[in-house]
Amino acid sequence: DGARACDFYGNEILTAYDNGVELDTSEGNTRCFRNRFTNTFVPISFQPVFGGPAYALRNVVVNIVEDQLKLYTRGPGEEPSGVVIAHNTFVSPHRMLEMASPATSHQLLLQNNLFVGPSAVAAPGVFWVGAIDGGLVDYNGWSSDGAFDFGPTGQWASFAAMQSAGIIEAHGRLLTGPTFANGLTPSSDYKLEMVP
Repeated sequence: DGARACDFYGNEILTAYDNGVELDTSEGNTRCFRNRFTNTFVPISFQPVFGGPAYALRNVVVNIVEDQLKLYTRGPGEEPSGVVIAHNTFVSPHRMLEMASPATSHQLLLQNNLFVGPSAVAAPGVFWVGAIDGGLVDYNGWSSDGAFDFGPTGQWASFAAMQSAGIIEAHGRLLTGPTFANGLTPSSDYKLEMVP
């Protein structure tokens, strides 16, 4: 508990279960940047962060099972606070974004990320259970339309409905056509191992 000034950078993280990198219980200036995660159950964990800032910057994350961002609590009164997540790419066969904890994320910045999910999603393309207190979710790119469920923050049937509500993603973009120049798309099932 209380780690400060720790960096996780330049790593190739393959077939990790729980978790690819943990910034758990850090207090300030912990950074996860310029890493590549492939075939990872839960790639980046902030369970929790005590005040921060804790950063996830310029990571590439492909073939995620669940919780691209693990903003969980460890126990009562220990919710994540001060997390900055920017300029990352997430590609998942399940959802564009999932954060299944009911914990409130305090002072969260989720900006300039790319969230790529399957082209057809039966369940919500975004499934975020906890509240966001004092946060900014904006300037992100989303690969498919459908339900955007940000829990207590709001639930919308489409990207346009979410954007017009004026709560989050005022400057976000719904992506059309091929997202990546090399043709990368999510696997049909996370159990199919992808190459980095």
